[in-house]
Amino acid sequence: MGAGSDGPKGRAPQHQLDLPETHQKGEIGAPTRKLGHLERSLVEPPGGDPQIHAAGGFVEVSNPDGEPYRSVNSPITFRGTPLTRTRPSPAVGAHTADVLRELGHPLDRVAGPPRDPELGSSLMEFGMCVLTKLDEVDFAKRCENLGFDMLWVPDSQMIWADCYAYLALAAERTSRIKLATGVAVAGTRAAPVIAHSIASIAAMAPGRVTLGIGSGNSAYRFMNLKPLPIQRYGEEIRVIRALLAGEEVEYTFRGVTAPIRLLMADRGFVNLEHKIPIVVSGFGPRSQALAGSLGDGLFVSMPPEERSVVRSKETVRRAAAEAGRTDVDVDSPSFPIVNLLNVIMLNKGEEILSERVIAEHGPFIIAGMHYLFDGVRQYNRTPPRHLLDVWEEYTAMIERTPEHLRHIRIHEGHCTYLHPDERKLLTENLVRATCVIGRPGDCREQLHEMHRSGVDQIVTLPAMGHQDAYAERLARKVIHKM
Repeated sequence: MGAGSDGPKGRAPQHQLDLPETHQKGEIGAPTRKLGHLERSLVEPPGGDPQIHAAGGFVEVSNPDGEPYRSVNSPITFRGTPLTRTRPSPAVGAHTADVLRELGHPLDRVAGPPRDPELGSSLMEFGMCVLTKLDEVDFAKRCENLGFDMLWVPDSQMIWADCYAYLALAAERTSRIKLATGVAVAGTRAAPVIAHSIASIAAMAPGRVTLGIGSGNSAYRFMNLKPLPIQRYGEEIRVIRALLAGEEVEYTFRGVTAPIRLLMADRGFVNLEHKIPIVVSGFGPRSQALAGSLGDGLFVSMPPEERSVVRSKETVRRAAAEAGRTDVDVDSPSFPIVNLLNVIMLNKGEEILSERVIAEHGPFIIAGMHYLFDGVRQYNRTPPRHLLDVWEEYTAMIERTPEHLRHIRIHEGHCTYLHPDERKLLTENLVRATCVIGRPGDCREQLHEMHRSGVDQIVTLPAMGHQDAYAERLARKVIHKM
């Protein structure tokens, strides 16, 4: 068949389908060719060719908006290892930035699509908290290309891969996005080890590394321990801060107190020339006060309400003043307030408790319940109101596990997958109390309100297996329209 011919002897094949004129050009004005028999089966009612369907020629997948559609399946099958297609075809321009980078085009021209100037501008930043699976570290570059500002890498030794190994691989693959521990856990590593580890990453990504640090949640509680006591937490931060500033500092370890410092920074083993900000994780007033006295920012996980942000900022402001610090301005992005809070973008007509929402965000929402349950169990706190309708059921469920194993059961699936027994605990009230949720435009307005109240960066944590599609949807429907 010659180039440009319609078929044998120039005749149009019987299996081709002419589309109306309105479908002859795509959005960018490119003409489209006539559809063949297989493609015709995708669009022609009442469901296409039954023979192709019976042969497994089609598969149902979800587009980046979470909406199902029919796509062509792989024509190849392998006995014993069948191919399963769960991801959609790339959106138009989805990999443009990747290709342009590989061709050596300037970074500032391909770091992500510009935000729509007609919709106004916002200084709010967007971060992605990743699941530290080392063979999926290319997701870091994907986030950079989508326009995310920061990548947060969690530190929980009983469930995920090492955060510094992930950061090192991410530093090799990226060149713009900021990299942070999200958050490193004080006490599971000695303070000098944390300082040298993050300074080692800074040698690979100078000027774009941040140390997020916390007193521990899953890292300790998976070992049936409470988080680090507040006094010890503050002491660890003090030592780390001094070491990262290139100072000599008194440090006590194994009962011995001695002056220490990072000795060979001048030979390039670590990077202390570029400041490494310390963002302190604090969910209560005493740990938030440490952000004011010792930190360069505050990491929280707050509900989408203004009063919580205002209260936390006032705690930080007061502690900074008491410590005699003049370099802390909680109303400026120079001292960022970072909020770990999922943004749930509903499709038109989608219910809050749809299967897509639960699969994508259920693990994050339930992890908050795990944290609150330990607060009740270990510190005799009162359950919050938005959990009262399921609290007795949840408590009974956990208490079926023997006491000596209960600490493992409480945090099972932590932010990664949803335990089957916990699916029924998800309620509309719980989702609304713990996430930004609505149609994309509603989400953008809620985020604008949070930014006006003082939140500088939103960090999201979708479930395992959903991060890539969610990141693309968040970038397209929220980030680049803020």
